[in-house]
Amino acid sequence: MFYEGLSNYGLDYIKDWKGESLGKFSLRIDFKENEENTLQLDSAKQFNEISPRIYVAVFDSPKIRLDGWETRPTQWFQRTNLGINSYSGIQQTTVEIRNFSDLHPVRLVEVEVIAKNNRLLFKGETDDNGQVVVPNSFFRGEKGNSPSFLLARLPKHGLSLIDFSDLKKKPRFLIRGRKQEIEQDLYLTTNCDWYRKGEEVHFVVVGGDLKLKSLSEYQRKASLLNPQGELSDKISLKLDKFGVAKGVFSISDSALHGPWTLEIKNKSGQTLATQKVAVRGLVPLILETAIRTDNESWQAGEGNEFEIQSNYYSGGIASFMSGDYRGYLKASNHHESAELQDFYFGNPKPENRTYEIASKDF
Repeated sequence: MFYEGLSNYGLDYIKDWKGESLGKFSLRIDFKENEENTLQLDSAKQFNEISPRIYVAVFDSPKIRLDGWETRPTQWFQRTNLGINSYSGIQQTTVEIRNFSDLHPVRLVEVEVIAKNNRLLFKGETDDNGQVVVPNSFFRGEKGNSPSFLLARLPKHGLSLIDFSDLKKKPRFLIRGRKQEIEQDLYLTTNCDWYRKGEEVHFVVVGGDLKLKSLSEYQRKASLLNPQGELSDKISLKLDKFGVAKGVFSISDSALHGPWTLEIKNKSGQTLATQKVAVRGLVPLILETAIRTDNESWQAGEGNEFEIQSNYYSGGIASFMSGDYRGYLKASNHHESAELQDFYFGNPKPENRTYEIASKDF
């Protein structure tokens, strides 16, 4: 029943035989239908202090329109200071317990593996490293005798319960991971995703082995490859006692634009870590704007159409931009004709008056 959705009957069974009801409260949820919504609920504010144990919250409403035997929206959660990690090999499984407050290992934690039929398959205590080793032979039962849950508890820190039905189960964020066939495991990252010519690429390397121990004093070479896959630069790295090293590559002023690659290989030529970056040019976003009209002679009192066309100097149309235009009427006593350029019309003094006749956003 643990971690399953509950009906009203299942909820009553837990309240009467397995647990204790803390009460109920109403909650207003203003969500739109057919849209994914997230709600953060602070249980401590509703029930004062929540002691370390396992809890289940069941949500119900007349608008849900469910019969008593139908499953309600259910949320299981636990409050604990015991974090559980497990590492399974061919012969044995190591369970490691650390507290959430400072991530230190916790000793003398009682660890139990429980079968689906509630049979106790294993019981032990963690050592000074917060670990307990369980032979995999304890987990080879079938059907009701197969492992179901791992329970860890210590009065000072509370209890923690996790699903332990499949030793090969991965966390969700590792489901799409790759199989690591090399003993050394390196992680490489850069300070930026793209750079300009003449800039420096700063990067950090973190290394460990498959036993989660840092690769202290580990030495390798990091290479920088251009978009054509040619070696542009290479530097030597030495990881410190924590398995960390920093490095810098300089991009020349004549570097090619495109994707560049940072990579680290072992002595056998196997790739340990790679990181892609880009080298780009930066062109100021200067616009070239022109106004066109099909009719150079506009008639008063009539609609006169014109077109605004804008492009970047670096190339490309300046689309999805907004702005405003203003139209002006300029008074002049000169005529544009070359034959009449020496004549004044009306006031003999030069005249240069303007009148705003239109203004609009676009």
